[in-house]
Amino acid sequence: MDLLTYTSNLPALKEELIDKGHSDEDGNPVLNVCMTPVQHGGELHSVTLCRTSTDEEREMLNSFTHLQVLGTKEEVDADPEKTAKYEKAYSRASVTMTDPDTQEQVTYTPPHWHGEFA
Repeated sequence: MDLLTYTSNLPALKEELIDKGHSDEDGNPVLNVCMTPVQHGGELHSVTLCRTSTDEEREMLNSFTHLQVLGTKEEVDADPEKTAKYEKAYSRASVTMTDPDTQEQVTYTPPHWHGEFA
């Protein structure tokens, strides 16, 4: 099951991951069930997509103090509070910029979900 997760304090989550033994060989925090890179909204807020296949993996995600499982994409879309948290870390707003070569205005609209390809 694909679950979206959110933290409002990424540094504290990283510390908690390391404290609970979720780190790579270099000591960097890692969760093996997460499928997308962490998407940052400022310094503290972040979201990522995690794929769980067992109850134990879901329980593990729920065991972190600094990590909130928002739910499936459908659950996040259906709940304005969860959607607001998600959008603190992943903006869905279009961005207009000037192409440095052509000086044309270009508008980019990110995919609805972090990790999706348009």
